[in-house]
Amino acid sequence: MDFRTFDDQSITEGLHLGLGFLESSLLYILNEGVPKTYFPSGKVLAMAVGCGHYSREASIIRAFHLLRFRIQPEDITAIGCDIDDLRPVKRIVGIDGKGDFVTQTYQRRSSDDDYDLILRGICGDASTDTPWLQGQNHHGEEDQKYDYTHIIYPYLSNLNSWCETIEKAFTHISDKGILSIISEGSEDISRLSRLQQMLIHTKKYQVGALQGFCYESTTPRSSYDYGLLCAHLESG
Repeated sequence: MDFRTFDDQSITEGLHLGLGFLESSLLYILNEGVPKTYFPSGKVLAMAVGCGHYSREASIIRAFHLLRFRIQPEDITAIGCDIDDLRPVKRIVGIDGKGDFVTQTYQRRSSDDDYDLILRGICGDASTDTPWLQGQNHHGEEDQKYDYTHIIYPYLSNLNSWCETIEKAFTHISDKGILSIISEGSEDISRLSRLQQMLIHTKKYQVGALQGFCYESTTPRSSYDYGLLCAHLESG
């Protein structure tokens, strides 16, 4: 798998939209890697699975749809779910005078992002119908399925479990909707490749190629490898 390299200059659109460095990097990956065949409805219903531990996913989802489709943030209902309860996280908040990242540890709360609804613990288990149905109910259009579903940095130690979660997700994703998964680091990208093959083997989905991205930062000088996998229903 070849990796597409991008740098600080590549993520300026996200920064101009008010996103942080990490969010802007992930926005770049989605804008470059999500298939052009994905074209959502005017009122988008989106789900972020595994929300709120590393990045502000709802902000990324809104920025992606604004950048790609000019869909305004208020026309997107962003639901977040996570089987884990709320816990402290560390985020990059800036760069100091020496060019090093400045981090801050704090307790995430729903007000820290622009989610319309966050479900955690038992209610946030994406392998069950609960968060999907509660998100649809909150959206106010119970018949509308999800246009966009994003899985963030999944811990892929149990691939069979993730296949079951993805199968559940696709019962709530529309025929024209799409699911994307981003992993970071060589080990998780390798696992994502194995997950890709398992999903292909089911013959239930159109599974795209695993795309590699390498973010080379100059402030400070460092690099980060990401893998992006997208899939949609065979009928999509």
